[in-house]
Order: sequence, then structure tokens, then C-alpha cells
Amino acid sequence: MAEGSIMLPAATGSVTGGRLLFPVMPAPGETLPGYLLRNVEPNFLSNIRPLLSVAGVDVALAGNCIDKLSRVAGRLYDSFGVPEDAWNGLWGVESERGGRRRLGGVWLTPDQVESGRRRVPPSHVPGAPDKAIWMVRDLGFCPASWEMLIDRCPRPTCNLLTWMSATSLHVCGHCRTPVSEQKRLTVPRAFRPALSWLVGLFGDDAEQERSMKALPPMFGAETPTDAYELVLGIARPLRVARDLSIHGRVNLELPDVARACRYLLDHPRSHWDLHQQTDGVISAFRARMETQLRLSQRPAVRSDLIRVLQYGWPGKSKVDPVWETEWVSVTEAAAILRLERRKVRSLIDAGLLHEDSKLGGEYRLHSSLRRVSVDRLRGELMAQMSLREFQALTGLSRSAVEQLLGLGLLAETTSAAAKLVYQGLHIERESAEALLEGLAVASEVDPCEGSVPIWEVMRGVGGRPKPWARLLRAALDGELPGGLRGVPGSKITDLTLHPVTARHLVMGGVDAGHPFEFQAGDLGQWERLDMASSEVEEYLNCTAQDVCWLRQRKYLQSLSAKGEVAQYARHEVEAVGRRMITTREIAARIGKPPAKLWPELQAFSVGGSLGQGFYERALIEPWMAPA
Repeated sequence: MAEGSIMLPAATGSVTGGRLLFPVMPAPGETLPGYLLRNVEPNFLSNIRPLLSVAGVDVALAGNCIDKLSRVAGRLYDSFGVPEDAWNGLWGVESERGGRRRLGGVWLTPDQVESGRRRVPPSHVPGAPDKAIWMVRDLGFCPASWEMLIDRCPRPTCNLLTWMSATSLHVCGHCRTPVSEQKRLTVPRAFRPALSWLVGLFGDDAEQERSMKALPPMFGAETPTDAYELVLGIARPLRVARDLSIHGRVNLELPDVARACRYLLDHPRSHWDLHQQTDGVISAFRARMETQLRLSQRPAVRSDLIRVLQYGWPGKSKVDPVWETEWVSVTEAAAILRLERRKVRSLIDAGLLHEDSKLGGEYRLHSSLRRVSVDRLRGELMAQMSLREFQALTGLSRSAVEQLLGLGLLAETTSAAAKLVYQGLHIERESAEALLEGLAVASEVDPCEGSVPIWEVMRGVGGRPKPWARLLRAALDGELPGGLRGVPGSKITDLTLHPVTARHLVMGGVDAGHPFEFQAGDLGQWERLDMASSEVEEYLNCTAQDVCWLRQRKYLQSLSAKGEVAQYARHEVEAVGRRMITTREIAARIGKPPAKLWPELQAFSVGGSLGQGFYERALIEPWMAPA
């Protein structure tokens, strides 16, 4: 509610303070989707969907749910009220970096993570947390119990174990069959020592160090990520050597991974054991190793694969150093550019990357690209900053960023390549860094008693757009009374204003003149006729629940079809803002917490409350005027 949620007493062992009635405490090593699911039953919900709705989040958890949830983790956090360090310990809260997500010492690619379906051991205890390592696609077992994980309902006629429909980790979301009905299978004892070494790469610092030291000295893997990639690079050739009928893609199974670990740990003895096999087996192994070499992007892994190829046959490797340095395949280009292969293809089709189809030979693919061209394009793409990245640095909403673009404080990307391969708004990194550096200099002002954070000031601006761009431009130009204040590294929203300046920004009604007021033409080409739910919350100084309340009472109508992300007409939102005022805005303007404000409002506004913490603005403005 706009005046805050009224919470019931929490059950023993639960955590209070958020919007949920009974949020549970996150457990070490637990995943974000697993934690959300663990909150369903204690809060008497049917599945994850209503839990997400409480936080105003509308995402479908099919596919890569970890990435989808990490994008809205900040909004989800506000719904639970758990300690920040416990929340940040959930796997999936931290954003990915360069397309990878870290687990222990290993940075995993999306292809190496199985987050679209639940994987649990049959003996999973109801109410117990899941483990992040259960999501590592090529492992598929629980290191604590050595049980094989299942991802399908025990009933043969049912479906995969999904996230969205489930009520808890240990039951099927479709037919409610407990996973305990599945026969319990364990990892063969012969594989456990090798897999235990591999699991150490995903452990704490001491476990990582032990596993890295166990590698034979001939291997140059520098990090746990290198070691894990090397295991996968060896596992596929070993699988092909065991089954000569495989000619295409190799889908790894746990025994393949275990044998690859054993091969590395026992090298060079394992190498000579392999070469006791037939010429056909050796040839198949080397051919697939050469394929893995072409596909590998990590220098240390490539070097180790070459060492394996050359071991025992000095000079027999066919690696062409000229090709290695001057040409890259489409797959390699995709890794360098941090794009999907299909997007690299779209760059080629658009003439932004040029391929040479005349190359041939064992290491030269028919769709080879000049490395210098790929590197040049990578620099061009890195010169762009996504809206999401800029928001993470600044704390600003999309509407505030659009104001900055409209006034020329930021510049949209002009890169044709970036516009082709990236979705959504991207800005020139140079303009973003210049803005942040300018504000850092402008905020080097001595602290002032009673300084007010900008985010708190903007909460007191209602019934009109919040003047982010004009306020920041005034600070950059040295025209902001009292200046900005902030410690180095502060987000823009955490910078503070002199209390007198803050007071003048929020005082008066909708039509009163205000310093640095947003002007109709400020947005320019960035003016939009619709608003997302989060923008409505910001404009009206309310919560996601309040927006739902406004919809239910027909004050607002969604422009989107059922199942799509809700969008609202800007003119409708502005009309609601002119008519209504929330407890949040009132509290920010007169400087009183909502708990102390309610009795006064109830005594004054008899008949003026519209419900859900909304009041008639025309009634409340005169009451606030003397404040």
C-alpha cells in the first residue's frame, strides 16, 4: 500500500520487514529461483507467479530463468525484508559479466547452466534449500549425497519439473507427485574421486586451490574456469573415442565428465593407455580434439589442448600459427564479440563484417573472418553502454535517462552494429562517463547538516514529471543552490541536496512554479505515449500493489494484451497524478514518517481518502501549504 504494508507476526525462524507475510531466510549456496519457490508454501501461495506479482514483477521463468530473475533482483529484494548480505548470497542475484555467471571459481556460460527446469535429488527434504551446483548442466548430481538429479516427474506420463507451476522443490508442479517416488540412483564409486576434484573448482578458495594444485604440471590452466573448460574440451574427444559411430554433436553424460577428469589427473599415464587402442580410436580422438581446439576461446585451454595433441609426437600438430593469429571462425568471433552466432551472421549479412569463403584446410573454416576486423568491431560495441548498465551505475529510471537524452546530457549510440545486435536503448559510453565525471566533480561540496537524498526529494514531487535532467544540468553548470553532495562512487540517486533547495523543489501544488521544472519540450524525440508499471510507480509515488489497485478500480487501464508486460497511457497516469496524492508524497513533502502522519490525515481528510493510501490532491494541498 502507499502508506506501507501491514505485516502479520512472522512464524518462528522467519524474517519480517518485507511485503511477504512470512519470508524465509536465504541459505548459503541457494539459488534465487529455488529461494523464491521455498517462499511459496509458507506464504500460502499457489506458485511463484503471485509471489512475483507482489513485487510488481512480470517475468516468465521458461528458458534461462536465472538471467531473467537477476534483472529484477533489486525489485524482488524489497519484497522480502531479509538482510542484504543474505540476499546477495543467493546464486542468481549477482548480474552476469560478459555473458558468464560465477559459481565458486568457475565462470559459467549460459549453455553450461540448466536453469529452465528444476533438478533435484529424489531424497530432497521438503522445505530444504536447493544448491547452485545442481544447475551446472554437465554435472547432474548432488555432491553432498552423490545422488543423481532428476528433472522429470516420477510419473512416466507427466512432464518436466518446471519452476513457475510448482509449489515447492520436492513435488511436480503439474500432478503434485513427490520426487521421492523416483528410484534413487547414485554416482558409481569409481567416478567419485575424480568428480570430487571437479566439484572443488566450484567450492571456496581453499577447495579451489587444492583442485588446481592436483593438476599435473604439464597443464597451464591458470584458473578454475580454465580447468573446467579443459575438462569439457577433453570429455567430448574421449566420448567419441569410446563410440566411433558419433559424428555430430556430442551430448555429454556424467561418466564422460568423470573420465575426462581422470584423464587429466592421471596424465601422462592416461595418454599412453589411450594410445594402446586401435588406430581408428586414436584418429577419432585427435580429430575431435582438433575440433575442440577450433571452438575454444580461452588461451590457456587452447594451449593445453595443443599440448595434449602434441604430446608424444613433437612437430606433428598441424596448427598454423599464421591462421591462428589472423583469422577467426564465426564461433570464435561470437565469443570475442560476446554475441550469439546468429547475430554475428546478421552483422555479416548487413556488410558490417566481411567473411572470406575461399579459405580451406584442417583449421580454416569456410566462414572465416579477419581477426583485426572482429577486434575493431568489438571496440565499437564496447564503446556503447546499455540502459540497464547505466541504470545500475546511477540508480536512475528510464524516464530520467530519457530526460538526460532529451537535454543532450547523454548521447544515444550511432553505431549501426550496436543497433543491429543489441535490443533496447544503448548510449555512448563516452557521454555517460563524461556525465558521471562531471557530477562527481560537482558533488565535491562540504557536507551540510540536514542534506536530503535526491531520491527522497523526488518522492515529494507529484502530479508532474520529476525534474531529473534540469536539476543535474544546473549542478553541472554550477547553478544549483547549495550544490550537490556525495561520497565518491555514489549513485546519482544517493547524492544529496541542501535542505533549502530540497524544500523549494517540492513545495506548492501541481500548478505552482518550481525551480528547475521539467518543460514540455525537454524529451524531444524521447517522448513516449505509454508508461511501464515501474514508471507509473515512480510518477505517482506508489507501489506495484497500488498500481494494481488503480487498475481494479478503473482509474487506470492497461494497454497490453493479457500475459504481456503491462503498459499504461501516459495521459491517464498524468491525470491520476493531478487528481490524487499518496501518503508517500505527503510524507516526503512535510518530512514526517507515514506512521506519524496517518492519525493527522485521518482526522483532517474525513471523506477525502480514496483508499489504498490515495487522497484527493485538491483537499490535501491546502492542508500542506503551511507545513
